[in-house]
Amino acid sequence: MRSPLPLLLAAAAAGAATVEVRFTADFTDAVTSTSSTSCRGGAYRAHALNVASSADALLRIEGGGVAKACGTDARCAQVFAAMGYDAWALNAADVASGSLQTFVNAAGSKPVASNYDEVYTTTFADLGGAVLLALSATSTATYRKGLEVGWADALAAGASLDDIVVLCVSGISQPDIDAFGASSAADAVRKIAEENTEVDIVIATGISSDLPSAEERTNHLNQRVLIVSADADTSVAKFTFDMSDVSPASAAAVASGTCSSSYQDTFVKGIIDGDVDTVQVAMLCEDSVAGREECDAGRAAIDAINDKNDGYFDDLLPLTKLQPSIVEFQSCGDNGARTAWQSLPVTPVASIGPGATSCVKSVTSTTNRDFLGQPDDHQPVVLSESSTATPVSDRSQYPNLVRLSSSERIVNVALSAVTNYYGWDRIAVVYEVSDSWARDAARIFSENVNSVVGDRCTSTYCPTEDEAGHDGPKTGIRFDKTTHWSGWHKYCAGESSRTCSSDADCVGADTCDDTLRPEAADEILRELEANDAKIIYVAMHPRDQKVLFECIKETGMMHGAGHAILSGWLSEGIFLNDDGTTNAAAVEGARGVIIAMEKAVTTGSVAQDFIAHRTPRLDESVCTGDQIAGMYCDVDGDGGTIGGYGPFVVDTVYTLAKGLDSLTSITRQDPDSVYAAIAGLGSFESFSGDVTLDGNNERLGSMTIVNLQLVTSNQTSRRLGVPLSATSADFVPVGTIVDGVFSPIAGVDVIFPGGTTDVPCDPCPEDKHKSKVDTGLAVGLGCGFGALILLMAGVWYHHSKKLNKDLAKVRADLQDFKDSVVGVKVAVRDYVPKAVSTGDAGTAAANAVQGATWY
Repeated sequence: MRSPLPLLLAAAAAGAATVEVRFTADFTDAVTSTSSTSCRGGAYRAHALNVASSADALLRIEGGGVAKACGTDARCAQVFAAMGYDAWALNAADVASGSLQTFVNAAGSKPVASNYDEVYTTTFADLGGAVLLALSATSTATYRKGLEVGWADALAAGASLDDIVVLCVSGISQPDIDAFGASSAADAVRKIAEENTEVDIVIATGISSDLPSAEERTNHLNQRVLIVSADADTSVAKFTFDMSDVSPASAAAVASGTCSSSYQDTFVKGIIDGDVDTVQVAMLCEDSVAGREECDAGRAAIDAINDKNDGYFDDLLPLTKLQPSIVEFQSCGDNGARTAWQSLPVTPVASIGPGATSCVKSVTSTTNRDFLGQPDDHQPVVLSESSTATPVSDRSQYPNLVRLSSSERIVNVALSAVTNYYGWDRIAVVYEVSDSWARDAARIFSENVNSVVGDRCTSTYCPTEDEAGHDGPKTGIRFDKTTHWSGWHKYCAGESSRTCSSDADCVGADTCDDTLRPEAADEILRELEANDAKIIYVAMHPRDQKVLFECIKETGMMHGAGHAILSGWLSEGIFLNDDGTTNAAAVEGARGVIIAMEKAVTTGSVAQDFIAHRTPRLDESVCTGDQIAGMYCDVDGDGGTIGGYGPFVVDTVYTLAKGLDSLTSITRQDPDSVYAAIAGLGSFESFSGDVTLDGNNERLGSMTIVNLQLVTSNQTSRRLGVPLSATSADFVPVGTIVDGVFSPIAGVDVIFPGGTTDVPCDPCPEDKHKSKVDTGLAVGLGCGFGALILLMAGVWYHHSKKLNKDLAKVRADLQDFKDSVVGVKVAVRDYVPKAVSTGDAGTAAANAVQGATWY
């Protein structure tokens, strides 16, 4: 297995490290050839390209010609894509072939042509610690301009000045020779090496024979630059050199990798012979930055499994290709996931996602499967990374569903353990009554805490509560998104004053959005304050949580020390705007939030292999816009962390692959067989750690309690959190759940709203003390009053005769008093002179009591 180049560069900074480059170019035979002679056949060439290397790092590059040789043959392009190249470049023959676009579409990745400006090429390739630039003899741009553009684009995308820069030069025309003031093509190549200080190695093809197979030049910074001109059209050219202090430290040792009829790549041969079976896999992804990162984690996992020559999972599904079809949707409202499913170009065997339970229901319930036209004998397996609601565990109603996150009962029992640990007895539960997941989460949480504060629907009306089978708690602070009857209106995302019922009601590409409105969030907060709530639990979708937390910060209601917030849904979408920027107010409002997160341990070999495959291809620029083959969104650029439920998206892919691997090419196309195979996996290691599924193919996991904290650091991008200048927000693990009890991590503080470690309370000690005093007083008064009654009874007994004698006199005295007060006025509203004498005159309080009313 080759070492990731970032590790190599770290090693090179401390001492010498060895790099081997394997290179092919200008083959005239298509890679679908079955001949081993001169490495013509792709299966033989792939074996020579990928044979084990003793170098610290290995780069495999194709220098051009393969597209021309393949023409419009889609299988040829697929063979090439499977051969294991890290990057590929164009030559003049490819550019002139007229079928390049067809080849690129079938191959699934773009070639490098730094001086050839076309939509189906790229100006550079980031290999993760190395950058490939390429110049070919075309008339689109000069070599000098091509180098400037390619390197500038690489730097803008995050390439480092310390990266190894490989430049492929495929031929050179007379105008470019003249532009460099060179006497020949070979002389021009030397000048390119000397004048461009970013280049470490130049691979020249199609150049006159006066270039030796390897030579060294020195650039203007007195650094070594290597030039290699080796035979690469009948064998695999290999050259090895040392790197030290991020520049070549030795001359290149050139060798040739020949092909033998005895050795060929099994997977590539399978594609050529038609023996590789393809399993169609849908990916249903949320259309947001956080959703893109999670989705791209799944794409990276599929790519790692499909690549049989990268040293990662090469023995998993050795003759099977997972073919993803990716569709994105805005939200689960209006059956967004089901609509996305209807747009799939093929009928899949399985689907990665959707995540949210309401989305899962819309594509897995028996009713919705009938709506989607799925026959009983082909109901695709749906693997959800984050669905947790307990009603969906019924496989008679939701068949062929696999869930890689623990059920809501495990999640909310964990959160209730936190409330028990801190002695919180009064907890306000806020939830969306019209969402099945939120109802389930709120119900389970409420059943496991001492007392739920509040009982009001903050919408105009909550019609969902009147429906048969309503399974939410009957108390709590609720809101309903069902219809306008509940006082709920949708608005166009780009024109917030325009109401809508569907995207058709909005202008152009604008979408109809049902996200919580600020005024609705304000009403929830006012109700919380009216109930004197201090501890809050929210069961809301991430976009709605973002609005609520933003309002907490901006209104000051429920903000700061003395409060605690628990959330039932972990997602970085809580803190990100639609364009991927950080919503600082939402971060501040959510500061201190406590969430139960599925425990993920990524130190195992499976996780480390996925990380090594994914890390060199991370790029924040692809978090919006079209997805790019071989590039993956990651907001913080840290391959070791994936936001939100990303780790469990990878788990879904790996679980599917493990199940498929136990089947035949025929049974792999049968969803029922796939579901049964997954059920038979038992416990196994996956990306997030050990996975154990119960009898319903649902994960039996454990919870880690995380806490949103602001951490001052020098980094400007989030790790698991989001950027706030020099302060980053991060979900910090603060405890675990052991036998149903919260166990804090030693030495790690829980930070509560207001940035304090002081634990909020509800009820507080002074409340309990006051309660004891009031109770004692009541008891004392009660006892005293009882004794008084007994005393009076005794007095009455002994003096009844005397009282009877005096009764007539008392009645006469009362009548005299009644007569004496006739005409006297009485004050029925208090007069408080202090309000005036203390200087508060004129205030609302003073005006309310100034003067008395007499009758």
